[in-house]
Amino acid sequence: MSRTKLVAAPVAESPLSTISPIALPLKQAAQISGLTVWAIRNAIWDRKLVARLAGKRLLVLHADLEAYVASLPQVVSGPCNRSPQRTA
Repeated sequence: MSRTKLVAAPVAESPLSTISPIALPLKQAAQISGLTVWAIRNAIWDRKLVARLAGKRLLVLHADLEAYVASLPQVVSGPCNRSPQRTA
């Protein structure tokens, strides 16, 4: 008996696979933004980031998360103002 190999047919990319979610749970918002879940929570508690309540779940709109991250202070590189370290 010979065995035939099954080859998967190419799958066309579904339009649904390219859709990004409108609202994110805190864990996913943290992963996307690079912040911790507690940093996201603190921003919500400090009213710097708006959250929505869906049942018992806190959700953050993707647009609000992007706006919050964009509002964080920029780091400007330049000459370092550190004093030289002493050697013993």
